[in-house]
Amino acid sequence: MDLRWILAWLIGTCLQAQSLDFDSLNQAQFGRIRSGDSSVISELHQTRSLAFLAEEQSAYVGALKNLGSYYLIFEDLDSADHFLRVGLAEPLEDTACPARASMLMYYGLAAQRSGLLERAYLRYQRALVIAELAQDSLRMASVLLNLANVDFYLDRYEKAIELLQEAMEYRGHQLGWSLIALNNLGANYLYTGDTAAAESSFQEVIERSRSVPDSMALSQALIDLGGVHSMSGRFESALPMLEEALEIAERLSQGRRLAEARNALATHFKQEGKYELALAQYQEVIQSTRESEPMIYALLNMSQCLEEQGRSKEALNVHKRWSGFRDSVNSYDRAIKMSDLEQQLEKTKNAKKNELEARNRELLLSRRISWLTIGLLLALFLFSLFLLRRKLHRAAARRNELIEMQEREKLELQLLRSQMNPHFFFNALYSIQNFILGNQPLESSRFLSKLARLMRATLEWNEKELISLDNELKILNDYLELEVLRFDDKFRFEIECDDQLRESASIPPMIIQPFLENAIKHGFRGMEKDGLLELKIKEDGEALKIEVLDNGAGLAAKADQPTENFGGVEKTSVAQGLTDKRLAFLSKKYDFHCSRTLKNRSDVEEGGTGVRVELILPLIED
Repeated sequence: MDLRWILAWLIGTCLQAQSLDFDSLNQAQFGRIRSGDSSVISELHQTRSLAFLAEEQSAYVGALKNLGSYYLIFEDLDSADHFLRVGLAEPLEDTACPARASMLMYYGLAAQRSGLLERAYLRYQRALVIAELAQDSLRMASVLLNLANVDFYLDRYEKAIELLQEAMEYRGHQLGWSLIALNNLGANYLYTGDTAAAESSFQEVIERSRSVPDSMALSQALIDLGGVHSMSGRFESALPMLEEALEIAERLSQGRRLAEARNALATHFKQEGKYELALAQYQEVIQSTRESEPMIYALLNMSQCLEEQGRSKEALNVHKRWSGFRDSVNSYDRAIKMSDLEQQLEKTKNAKKNELEARNRELLLSRRISWLTIGLLLALFLFSLFLLRRKLHRAAARRNELIEMQEREKLELQLLRSQMNPHFFFNALYSIQNFILGNQPLESSRFLSKLARLMRATLEWNEKELISLDNELKILNDYLELEVLRFDDKFRFEIECDDQLRESASIPPMIIQPFLENAIKHGFRGMEKDGLLELKIKEDGEALKIEVLDNGAGLAAKADQPTENFGGVEKTSVAQGLTDKRLAFLSKKYDFHCSRTLKNRSDVEEGGTGVRVELILPLIED
């Protein structure tokens, strides 16, 4: 019974691991960690185990990163350090993996909170290198901000300023983030003695936080800038800023910020010599706050004010109160640290005990199911091998089918081009026959010379799928000159195309010629002179737009005209049908909707005559 249960458990676990979307799961669990949900810890360990079973390396590393960040947020720094160290030891295919940079940031934060500033700095630097390799500007800015904080605590203010300025170049467009960076920048400037730069930073925070608005950032900047003005003796400009900061803090009902604003205002009055006003503000802080740092600051400065007023006895009493409160806070901190150490020691003992018991259970279980595990793995291997072979076989069959389809389409396209060329040269030879029968040897000679050049170019490019637009226009120019000669100059032609486009674009050979021939045969029928045939080619986004325009009678007249037939097939319908097939091949090959439209110019142009043909092809560059 036990063996069947174990087998079912193993199969269920493997199937569950294979079906999970680990990326979404890790992201959701990280969101719960950020929101302070401590109940997610069991799910984090389960995700790590399932990712390990599924051999999802990146998901396994992501689960370890989540465990490290969880323990970091809930102040278990040893456990955070352990899981982050294990995650960083895992090999990843991409050395510039963003998950690795995130883990190094948390790894550095664990060291920083433990007081190991130099070790934290080295870990942040490693995270910065990986973020640079990944070209992740947002993560680079976050790492630079952490590096600047460490430099500030190590009294390396100049270096901190450089890092903050570099971070703002990457992420300064995010207003909330930039206000934090600017405040930090101003504090570093103060410690370097650059009061002007500090004031500039605080003033910029004030202006930008008013426009958002961001009351918390505004109150902090007003306190900082007001304090700078007070220290430099500019009491008149300092007072309005400190009073506004106090008003904002009262409106926000933020206890610590209110105490800081009152302390700043009291210090201003103290420096100005208005001791009674200062004492009143310090007294408000002492009576209203429960925060230890503002309380200690208020008691110390209150005793100094009383001493400077000559009220030595009162000053001594307040100083004793300050000393006792400070000692009690230090004692409480020491007690908390001692309690934390005891809890950590107890936790370590329990963890080792639980780990030993778990190892014993695992050893016993492994002995009982070793043969079953081997059989299951062998079955899974054979099944995976079967699936792989079937997948490879299907892929090979699909690839062969695709190659055959491409070859078939290529042969069909070559057949279409071979049908187009005899059609074109048949018309040309028909025109020469008319000249010879008309006893015009000079015209026949000129016609044959141009035709020979045209035939040589056409035969040269017949096997090519594409030719340059410039070569295509040369062929069409020769063809149109032959047609002008053939029709006794009853029309003229114009070709309009940008020189750069002629050199850069490619086009299927002889795809425009049937539309020119159609315009000549039908558009100018019945005209004795002044015919105009225009060919305009231009770039239109990712398309090549071709327009063929004539000033003939239009589509209605064309419908009434007789057509030339050879073997029961109309010449124009043959050419147009072949061209439509070529357009269909082009649409399929280049995944582009090729089209042709035929309209009377009077429908689109006021006072226009004739027909406008628009041909849309993909823009193919050499």
